[in-house]
Amino acid sequence: MIGIQLILNKISEMINRIRIVLVILTLLFSRQFVSQNNISYHDSLDPISYVNSELLHNRTTVINRQNYISHGFLLGIKGDSLILTLNNQIQSHSLKDLMSVSIDVESEYYKGFLMGTLIGVYAGSLALFQEENQPFAYLEDHENGTLVIFGIIFAFAGGGIGYLIEQSAYKDQVTFNFSVDERTRTEDISKFKAFLFKLKRENQFNITAQLSQVNTRVSELDRSPDNYYSITSFNLLRKLDITYDSWKDISVGAAISWYGEPSLYYNNYTHTNSKFIWIETHYDGVGYYLVTAYEPFSTESFHQVSWKVGLGFGVGTIDYKQRIIIEELIDGEYINNEVITNIIKNKLSALFYSHFNLYLFENLSVGISADYVYLNEKMNAIPELKLPSRDFGNYSVGVNLSIHF
Repeated sequence: MIGIQLILNKISEMINRIRIVLVILTLLFSRQFVSQNNISYHDSLDPISYVNSELLHNRTTVINRQNYISHGFLLGIKGDSLILTLNNQIQSHSLKDLMSVSIDVESEYYKGFLMGTLIGVYAGSLALFQEENQPFAYLEDHENGTLVIFGIIFAFAGGGIGYLIEQSAYKDQVTFNFSVDERTRTEDISKFKAFLFKLKRENQFNITAQLSQVNTRVSELDRSPDNYYSITSFNLLRKLDITYDSWKDISVGAAISWYGEPSLYYNNYTHTNSKFIWIETHYDGVGYYLVTAYEPFSTESFHQVSWKVGLGFGVGTIDYKQRIIIEELIDGEYINNEVITNIIKNKLSALFYSHFNLYLFENLSVGISADYVYLNEKMNAIPELKLPSRDFGNYSVGVNLSIHF
């Protein structure tokens, strides 16, 4: 009996060992199967960071390193995994194991139309409405109705071209491929996440054109009937800058500022004392700057508004001519007095500016701008017009159009 009991105990012990081995094998097999397909299923949605609303629930195709293809609808990121849903089940795909992800996207023809409209109005106005024989690029003194009519024409032309370009370049699917190299893969994943969550892209170029009302000698004048104007003080291209977002909140680049002022012509004849005054000024100036801009409230996520303050140092040119002729009758004889001033110099210059931008979408923004150009050189006073001496530098307030890519 004792021998039989020992045999039964041995058999029971072997059965338990076999059970343990089977459980281990089952677990290993299950883990290997999940690893091969790189899909696991979860019931909890709480930890998921959901993607941008424009991409949420878009159809998505995922291919992993084992060339396993799966389909689902995009939800977001959970930890280091991409989360899809299909048939009320949640799929988790490890980002480290992805080879490619393709996401269906909707058409965005309006972006091409909107960008084309704004660029069309601006480029058309710059080409047609700047006054000749004046510093670049001051607006001619036109009737508002003329500006509106041509603005509408430029808008439709530019918008149509932008729409056609966007339509020809449109893709109904965006695909991200992930490198097998770990460093490159990390960069690929960062770009992928930036796309999913509409994050602000680092290392981005920005081109900004600024249109401004400039404080000039013309704008400082008392607008009496004796003053003669053929030009406004609105510059269609006060400043153009190209910057590169080197860090999250700091960008560096170069800028050109056309701070010259429209020519001033004034003439007056006083019958009581037979005195004639003729005043003429021409001021052309261009500054070339290395600039850096700081965004105080920058965040990693994309926002519809941004504020930047910038500072630039460089060289500014001054080409200034002033001619004053005073002819008056003294003791029955006309006395003619003419004073001519010529200043042609290159000076060290500084540029201070600020942009407050509203993003129409991630690649296009419009905003309000202000700037000041500093030049350590003074222009002559014109007592006859009650204009004091002041710096050749000036300030402006206006609007800006920016393209980001």
